[in-house]
Amino acid sequence: MKKIFFLGIQDVARIMNIHPTHLSNTIKEATYKSPCDICNEKTINVAKKILENSEMTISKIANILTFEPTNISKDTRTKLLLITEKNY
Repeated sequence: MKKIFFLGIQDVARIMNIHPTHLSNTIKEATYKSPCDICNEKTINVAKKILENSEMTISKIANILTFEPTNISKDTRTKLLLITEKNY
């Protein structure tokens, strides 16, 4: 399976022709979440769907999603730890 890459806040801001800080602040104001938290939630949801529909290990899924657990918040890391292959 090919790696899945996600657009960063700078990429989206460039596409929208606005400053990344403005986009980030607007997202926080509208959702009460940081763009990073939203991206992590989406990545976790994609990982869950792959786990439900395949025999891949969490490690393999993380590699495909180019997900770096060291770059996530403690709260998100806790959510990831709750997802184990035994749950599926």
